[in-house]
Amino acid sequence: MQSHRRVDLIDATSPFVRSRLNYLYSGLSTTRSYHVVNVLLNWICCILLGELAGRLLSGASDRTARTGRGERATTPSGAEVTGGRRNGLQLGQTSAAMDKASRETLALRIAVILIFGVQPVHSEAVASIVGRADLLCGVFYLLALLTFMASCDDDEALLASTRRDPLVVGDEVPTLTQHDMDGTPSRWPVRPAEVQRMVQTGRLKLWLSVTLAVCALLSKEHGLTVLGVLILYRLKILCQRTDALYCFSRGSARLPVVFSSYSRISRLTQWFTTDEHLRLTSSALVGLMAFRIAILGGSLPRFSEHDNPAAHHPHLLTRVLTYGHLAAMNVGILLWPRILSYDWQMGSVPLVHSLFDVRNVFTLALVLTVVELLRCIVHADFGTLLVGSASTVKEGLDAHGPTHQQAADPRRGSRNEGRDESDVTAGVRSNGGPMLLVSAALVILPWLPASNLLVTVGFVLAERVLYIPSMGFCLLVVEGLRRLLVLLRGDGGASSGMFPSGSGAAGWNRRQKVALLSVLILVALGAARTIRRNRVWMNREALFESGVRDLPSNCKMHYNYANLMRDLRYNKRAAIHYSKAVEQCPTHASAHNNLGTVVESPSEAEKHFRRAITINLYHAGAHYNLAMIYRRRGQMEVARGLLERSLALDASLAEAASSLAELESQQGRASEAESLHRRAIELNARSAPIRNNYATFLHHQGRVLEASKQFKEAIALEPDNTVAVRNAAEVMRELSVDDEAEHLYKRALSLNADDVTVMDQLAVLYYKTGRLHEAEELFTRIQNTRPHHRESRLHYAQMLLSQGDATAAERVLAETLEKTGESWRDGLRQLALLYSYTNRSAEAAVWIRKALQLCPREGARECAILHADYGDILKDLSHLNRSAECYTEAIKLQPDLAHAHINLGVIRHLQGDYPSAFHHYTIAYTLEPTNALVVENMEKLRKRILKSFRQHRTVIDAAFEMS
Repeated sequence: MQSHRRVDLIDATSPFVRSRLNYLYSGLSTTRSYHVVNVLLNWICCILLGELAGRLLSGASDRTARTGRGERATTPSGAEVTGGRRNGLQLGQTSAAMDKASRETLALRIAVILIFGVQPVHSEAVASIVGRADLLCGVFYLLALLTFMASCDDDEALLASTRRDPLVVGDEVPTLTQHDMDGTPSRWPVRPAEVQRMVQTGRLKLWLSVTLAVCALLSKEHGLTVLGVLILYRLKILCQRTDALYCFSRGSARLPVVFSSYSRISRLTQWFTTDEHLRLTSSALVGLMAFRIAILGGSLPRFSEHDNPAAHHPHLLTRVLTYGHLAAMNVGILLWPRILSYDWQMGSVPLVHSLFDVRNVFTLALVLTVVELLRCIVHADFGTLLVGSASTVKEGLDAHGPTHQQAADPRRGSRNEGRDESDVTAGVRSNGGPMLLVSAALVILPWLPASNLLVTVGFVLAERVLYIPSMGFCLLVVEGLRRLLVLLRGDGGASSGMFPSGSGAAGWNRRQKVALLSVLILVALGAARTIRRNRVWMNREALFESGVRDLPSNCKMHYNYANLMRDLRYNKRAAIHYSKAVEQCPTHASAHNNLGTVVESPSEAEKHFRRAITINLYHAGAHYNLAMIYRRRGQMEVARGLLERSLALDASLAEAASSLAELESQQGRASEAESLHRRAIELNARSAPIRNNYATFLHHQGRVLEASKQFKEAIALEPDNTVAVRNAAEVMRELSVDDEAEHLYKRALSLNADDVTVMDQLAVLYYKTGRLHEAEELFTRIQNTRPHHRESRLHYAQMLLSQGDATAAERVLAETLEKTGESWRDGLRQLALLYSYTNRSAEAAVWIRKALQLCPREGARECAILHADYGDILKDLSHLNRSAECYTEAIKLQPDLAHAHINLGVIRHLQGDYPSAFHHYTIAYTLEPTNALVVENMEKLRKRILKSFRQHRTVIDAAFEMS
């Protein structure tokens, strides 16, 4: 069953963007370069995801370290500036703590890269060419997020420097305090030019992130959701600022904006209208969504019931329960990818109809997990929006009045000394870091377009769609690992980070070692599963076999595997799997159509073709195949109507145009036939059978050189096409290029050593070139292989007759007719010619009439020669009038049959009908100007006419004299 989907600008642009350079480099000769590029893109995604994890893990630590001890400030370049004197021991402790935090962050980054890199779900995206879209989208997705985070970091640094002297405007230069390494405070100015540079750099990164988001959208439609992730990340930053009600705008004054309203909606409104990051990203999101909707033209894509059964179910409860179960299955595939498939349509996932279905337990568990995750995120990252009393606002306003240099409190300093190390890594331990938010957003937002919750999609489950959500999943796994290691630390909070104060493996306790060993085992299992899954994508055979093995309830798996078996010419096995596909999906029109092409019974094939048309009235392929059934039956007009209908349904169906051209050629309409043949080649210039059909037409038209060129084109396109090779050899034989003809025949035999048709034609070549011994050997070989092969027995009889052994030739033909039945028209004709050759014309007339009875009721061009042969036999029997009738019928069926014109001219010549005789002689001479018999008869007729003219002239002269 085919899906009906609107082709829009994004669908047309994305393949060009992601594959054009690849095609220019290697074309379509090999897919290795495409796979190399996919692997490279996946590697880039791994590196970028590791960088994102490092940013998320270290960002919280840095922010906490800046705000957790004494007075802190930040230089425009991002360097940390502290107030108060520290001794060397404090600096050493801080440096050690930061080194430890960096090592832990590096370890977690490596863990993210490993877990993401060995995820088996990625096999389809990386191994398949169409997965390029998901990989490119992932690269642009991560680049947009990282660039946006860098822009936000610049904004935070600029805001920190501005808060030092919030009332400075114009050319006034605020100053910050910086400590040298020896603890001596020094004063340095913040230059307005440097601040302006920071503003421009931050704005450039912001616009670059939006541009990358557009690139993600052009690569894959769900790339648009990166803008949602950016908005959530920005809101988290705004909510967790100390005042929580200030929003820094990159205006000309570069000052904090104080909200005049403290309600939650007012806060969001103020943020979205005053913050440049939110303004630009939200505007881009709305604009791109409007653009995408406009492309659809006001209607959503249409998909069949087989593509997405749940979406077409009439009951709301079934749809809701099934959608929930599919969400749980997506998570389950990421957690335990035991069963993977290249296609999850058509019965792969049974619908959930009842609340008591046991599968609802997994859906409920997923819902509870997501709700708890969102609760933690909202509480930790957006708590400011949940509170908002006037007192809180006032505290925020008071907290950000002008600040002044204060002397350090010795007591405060003593308290801070013991907290240096914990302050550095407090952000890593806290729930307030952005890791949880960004991870959850990466899991949920990119998956929403494929969830059926927003729009109906054309699939049940797609592993490629999980490529970007798996990034968030891996980040969540690593965040869970980090928290687990902190929980298993077992030192009562005496040290910070994941491990106790001891560095290296010596500092790990037994429980942490078990946890780390478990992670390593999971990574190893994931790698093994990925390697095994990659082998499935090595070739078409392995892929389709895995589909039948892993999802036997999916009728599309059987359908695709049957297509493979049919292409490999295992028709019986193909019929078995087509039957299974039809059994599981009775309304699968294409399965019925293809089943009809592999069954042996013509009546059963017709039944399946008609069933396919009943299911889908617009199935062009079924109309074409049914036309071929009627054509083989000789019902040419019915076949013509079906072929014309097939072309009307699908004007690009080259096979239908080629077959219709053959019908036109058989009906003698050569110009129409050639036009259709050329049209078929234009539609599919790389089809060897279509080229072969056109070459055969040219051959029948006597255009042998053109035919040989087309046959060579067909062989170049499909070197193992034995039909084209055999036909090319026949043309070479007619051109008297016997060596090349023999070479082509032997090449055809090398492709199929048991092809008796090729052996027969090679034997004919040997016989006509005088190599009778070799011809005899081949005919004997055919007799041993296929005793009842009629064409070879016919040619063998002709060879015997040419050698004068009419008795042996008659015996061969009689035995073949006896064994195969008298429905063999060519055999009956040859036996009639043999009797005529041996002067047994009466017997010849009997056998030629039997051959004529096998002709179709409608006039068939191939029967013209039989009427001409019958005319020859009747002429030998001196039945000239009946013989003339036979020649006339032959000419009616085949106007260019020179033999019939010659003999009819002879009869008219003998009967004294000189004008008619001259007419037929002239046509015969036009068809065969080198035919000596025609020239001789025309000369005799000319002399006879002149003689008759002289006789008449003499009579006329005598009459005048007498008068």
